[in-house]
Amino acid sequence: MIKKQILVWLLTLILSLTAATAMAISADEASPPDQGFPEQAEPADMGSITQAEAVAYSLASISPQDVFDIFIRAHPGAWVTEVKFETKKEESEYKVEGYDKNHKYEVRINAASGDITKDKAKNVDKKHQDEGVITIDDLAKVSELVNRAMGDAGNQAIFYKWSVEDEDGILEFEIEFKSDHHQELEYTYDLRSGELIKKDD
Repeated sequence: MIKKQILVWLLTLILSLTAATAMAISADEASPPDQGFPEQAEPADMGSITQAEAVAYSLASISPQDVFDIFIRAHPGAWVTEVKFETKKEESEYKVEGYDKNHKYEVRINAASGDITKDKAKNVDKKHQDEGVITIDDLAKVSELVNRAMGDAGNQAIFYKWSVEDEDGILEFEIEFKSDHHQELEYTYDLRSGELIKKDD
């Protein structure tokens, strides 16, 4: 009699464990496994203007060195004195200024296609001949400083323009950002040494 009761108890226990296991398997199949990925934060609302500027920057495929070459091909023998990059709504553009013995030039170049959109010349004067000269090797340093400034500005800042020009014998690289509240953040570097001259916010 006792053996029979023990056998019944064991069978009941086995059936209970089997049912619990089946329920656990069913629950696992219904819920996808945790992949260990962190939850993604909602993107900040950057506003329509900065969103467009970010798109324009992402489409810019022409490097500062390319722009230098485009300018020199258009005006052989000229010296480059200023280079600017700026995003405007859904387009990005370079402006390059330079001069030769007879003329001062202003050339605008589409940053996505490399096409010259404007090429203006006027008679040169002594003032322009005293301006510092930018070389293609100088412009090769721009990318590193853009990345450095972006790293410091943080994810909430949208880059939208930079410039290179001589200021009192120092070739200054100036880069500006906008925040999600359209506040501006500006860095100025000595392009040749990479030293940060100032930061304005």
